Amino acid sequence: VSTQSTGIRNSKVHRHSQLVMLIKQFDEVKRTDINLLLYIADNLAHMSYQILEEPLFVIHHLSLLISTSGTTYLEQAKDALYGRDMAETMQDEDDEDVDEIDQVEDLPKLTEVLVACQSCTLLILLKKHLMAQYNITDKRCHEFSPLEATKVYDKQISRHTQTAYDPSPVLSAIQQLTLDVDYESEEFEKSALQFYKEFRDLMTQQDLSEFRCSDSDGGGEAEKSGVKYYEKRKELPQKPKRKPRVSKTPSKLGDKRRRVSTKGGGGASASKKKKVKRRRYVVNSDSDVSDPGAQDSDSDYDGT
Repeated sequence: VSTQSTGIRNSKVHRHSQLVMLIKQFDEVKRTDINLLLYIADNLAHMSYQILEEPLFVIHHLSLLISTSGTTYLEQAKDALYGRDMAETMQDEDDEDVDEIDQVEDLPKLTEVLVACQSCTLLILLKKHLMAQYNITDKRCHEFSPLEATKVYDKQISRHTQTAYDPSPVLSAIQQLTLDVDYESEEFEKSALQFYKEFRDLMTQQDLSEFRCSDSDGGGEAEKSGVKYYEKRKELPQKPKRKPRVSKTPSKLGDKRRRVSTKGGGGASASKKKKVKRRRYVVNSDSDVSDPGAQDSDSDYDGT
């Protein structure tokens, strides 16, 4: 992936389309295999970003996806944890105390959601990694807009730290939630509750208020209609297409031919030239010029 990014670095449009295509694989609708997501996240973390706009573009789209997918996973987890009726009455995470829960309403469903939400956890860890690597603040992330053309984000950047991207929390959660599953075990239930609490705390730490209604989304209409930012493209005015030029020479020749045929009356007879009968004159010995129409005798012709 890094090699492909280097090959299209000169084209900003192609670079953005490739990055968006990779980030879209983390959408909860796609249900991409977690091993592929780990590979994509590792490439995005260690890609050779050269200007400030590149990591900011990635962080911007990560935040948009975290705000949508993360919220969906939290709602699904609450439904499995408390039941749909009770989950709808809980408006704030501060009113929720996981330690006081005696029994999970639907433990198999909660386990399934916790495994699926690890894709969102990868995005949160990737966002933190990029911000630490390139010393990017939350304020700069909120001020950045991919549709804003400014030279401020074109300055060269370098890594401030050389720490590697560490997805170990995701690997640990998947291992404990998929291996040796025992829904009747009290220890397994406590482990699931602990993973839910960690994911909820990660989402609470994210300041995503600016990304829920992005200016580049066209206000709140995009959020109401359920259209995600990376799927909504800005419609740019297109230049009117020029009509192909038609050579005028054939038409002029055609007009001339038509005019000639019209004057001639048309048909094969019009093309024939009128023959002009020429008179022949013979020089005789007796006269300088004689008319061939007159009857000349053979005796008078001396061969000259």
